[in-house]
Amino acid sequence: ALDDDPPVTGLMTQRIVAIVPEAELSVALRLMAARGVRHLPVLDGARCVGLVLDTDVARLLALTRPEPGVPPLRVRDVCRRVPALEPTARRSDAARGMQA
Repeated sequence: ALDDDPPVTGLMTQRIVAIVPEAELSVALRLMAARGVRHLPVLDGARCVGLVLDTDVARLLALTRPEPGVPPLRVRDVCRRVPALEPTARRSDAARGMQA
């Protein structure tokens, strides 16, 4: 039923918490924790270039050790590309795109 699969426009918030590709992963994880979100859109200017998930960030941070002289990991290192959605898209369309 359509009631079980509403349009994404009805589920979206007006205040978007996002991050830039150049941000350090530790900043992304702190931002997600502070705002109570599990995913962040990754913005390059006004364009959304992907999505970063808390599980991807936590996994990579847990598996790597900072070494002197090695630059820190960045959001761009784990950013998932996601397809753009039309305003008429349904929740199931968004979920499929995030799982790909």
